[in-house]
Amino acid sequence: MPRRSAHRGWSSTRYFPSGGLNADQGGIEQGRLLGLIAQTCPDVQIRVEGYSDPSGDPAANLRLSQARAEEVIKRIGASGINTAMFFAEGLGDRQPSGLIGPEPASYYDRRVEFSIVEEVTRVAVGAPAAAPKPWANATCVTALQQAVDTTMLFYAPRSVSLGSSDVDTAMTLATLAMECPHARLRVIGHHAGDLQSGENVSTGLLRAKALMAMLVGRGVKAEEIIIAAPSRPLNDAGLPGSRVRFDVILEEG
Repeated sequence: MPRRSAHRGWSSTRYFPSGGLNADQGGIEQGRLLGLIAQTCPDVQIRVEGYSDPSGDPAANLRLSQARAEEVIKRIGASGINTAMFFAEGLGDRQPSGLIGPEPASYYDRRVEFSIVEEVTRVAVGAPAAAPKPWANATCVTALQQAVDTTMLFYAPRSVSLGSSDVDTAMTLATLAMECPHARLRVIGHHAGDLQSGENVSTGLLRAKALMAMLVGRGVKAEEIIIAAPSRPLNDAGLPGSRVRFDVILEEG
């Protein structure tokens, strides 16, 4: 199995003491963030996967990993988040983390990971354009298209959070879309494909949904935003694949 280096920053993984059920508070906060995002996306569930290190009895490790996942959900619920979209799955010691870092390998195996399980109709990225709408050349459409063509937001590996200036940039695009009849903003979450990134299509999807949640929190109507996440990683032109980009969708009024 390839070995990956442990890194700091936002992560969907939380670690536990040997035999323990209590994750660090940062892990609970990340779970709360996922819960808030999922509340704006009714077709999304959050799988909380519990793991253990390989020491001890495998059957006991399986029970411990399930208990860890359930305890995390319980603590998230105690913080006021509706946990109806969360479900626990204990996987015992069958899937080592493969991480190396300053802590012993067993530290990284004792973990809970969050992953997104969703049933969405993916928006085809780069699909052939339909016949132009009569308003396709309207001034507001042109301005919005020019703005999205020159905007990409970059993330740290496995991160779904952005700085306030990047959120402001996305808010500018969303505002232009709201002020333009028949135009909607498509938020396209991408993921990196290199082995060290630890990212997959769920990472890109979560980036798009997290950004949508932040924009809705600032007053953007949810129906003004379309979410997309290509299944293939994006590593082109020497730019990081960990990014969000945008597109304009024109629809009938």
